[in-house]
Amino acid sequence: MSMKKKALMGASYVLVAAMAIGGTVAYLTDTDKDINVMTLGNVQIEQIEQEWNEDKTELVEFTQDKPLLPYVGSLSWDDKDDEHGGAYRTFAMENVVDKYVSVKNTGRNNAYVRTIIALEMGSYKYEEFTMVGISNNSANGVEFPNLHWSWDEVETVNIEGKNYNVMIATYDEALAPNATTIPSMLQVYLDKTATNETVENLDGNNNGKYDILVFSQAVQADGFADADSAFAETFGKITAENHPWKDGIADNTDAKKLNAALEAASAVADKTKRVATMEDDLYTTGSVDLGGAGVTLDGAGYTLAKSGKVDSGTNAGVEGTAGTIKNLNVVDNTDKDSAKGFRAIYFTSVTGDMVIDNCTLDGTYALNVNAGNENYSLTVTNSTLKGWTSFAKVKAATFTNCTFAEGTSNYNHFRAYSEAVLTNCELAGTTVDTYDPYNKVVSGKIKFVNCTYNGEPITADMLTTVCASGYGEEIDAQILDSVTVGK
Repeated sequence: MSMKKKALMGASYVLVAAMAIGGTVAYLTDTDKDINVMTLGNVQIEQIEQEWNEDKTELVEFTQDKPLLPYVGSLSWDDKDDEHGGAYRTFAMENVVDKYVSVKNTGRNNAYVRTIIALEMGSYKYEEFTMVGISNNSANGVEFPNLHWSWDEVETVNIEGKNYNVMIATYDEALAPNATTIPSMLQVYLDKTATNETVENLDGNNNGKYDILVFSQAVQADGFADADSAFAETFGKITAENHPWKDGIADNTDAKKLNAALEAASAVADKTKRVATMEDDLYTTGSVDLGGAGVTLDGAGYTLAKSGKVDSGTNAGVEGTAGTIKNLNVVDNTDKDSAKGFRAIYFTSVTGDMVIDNCTLDGTYALNVNAGNENYSLTVTNSTLKGWTSFAKVKAATFTNCTFAEGTSNYNHFRAYSEAVLTNCELAGTTVDTYDPYNKVVSGKIKFVNCTYNGEPITADMLTTVCASGYGEEIDAQILDSVTVGK
């Protein structure tokens, strides 16, 4: 299957009919590749989209909004890419657009991966939907065999009232950590016979856009005989009723803009001006990327709401390696069956101080610092944290004028893997501990200064109520010893 009609994946192009006809334009769009990732079994993946540079010497990041015109010439290969066994080959025709879609295993375990592509059919019926074509890699290819991707399709799927042709590319071997698949899709073209009527028919809802949805999934390889059995048991077979968009399509345009603003802020020379400010509430399935040290996200009192189905154990509302977050509300609107690992704010691989002020955070984890750094501090002030709060390996952790309470996930716990001081804080039924269950040791300390538990001042006599127990008599005693009341 080296050339396949009825297939167009993850792109944003300007679709133009034959130049002699002119006039009609539709835009091909996709959802953000960074948020279209779903994993199970403690695995992580990245969906990669690339194109050749102008002189075709190296692959670079894919860029949107290219013109897609009817191709000129004969449908044939130009560069057969002998170096990669044909995996990155190119068409010989003019007006063909690069779109190389691959998946990288960024986790620590072998994984099976698949990519699902939904193509808007417009007013075409399935058997009529033939004017758009791609080149792809297939394990069953004739001219370029043994290229690992196996293909299937669901002829017609209704997504938010529109019909799509859905194609499924499954990588037929386990992908090792830090390895990247060859691309599933390579290039896209519009048939040489396309007319204005073709464009109008592709734009079935008359909104000036041609919608393309791309979503990659991964499952741990251990315990499964092959990719098909792994996906059948976890995410299930892709059908008209079971697919990544069955709960709708989130619009992540505003998330992209905010991430772009944060990236631009990081380049400002004056560190005091490295600020990106929200201008409205934001509803998205994507994470906001705070980046590194010196960047401030000012929520301006607005709300960041996660929605849809989120299955990645490290999916977050805001994530970064350092920085400041203030005046922001983060809420969890994800499907509760899949939101067990949602973090309202998530710091990992820490590179600088972390500051949170005047925020309301609600998630399975209200705040989670993973892979911390003992050179940098965590400071939280004037905030409400609903759910589970935990942090590890920080220089100092201070919480001042904060409220801890139960979140929508029903969690209500504070775990300190490092030393923490809580001052003028209210614990609304929140339990605390300093136990590291991974290394089976008590590793942290907690000091309460003028704090309350359900409105009552926390005293030394109350610590048996405040501290979590049930880890065993010896560990429970060590936890009690590590929590103090001071001034």
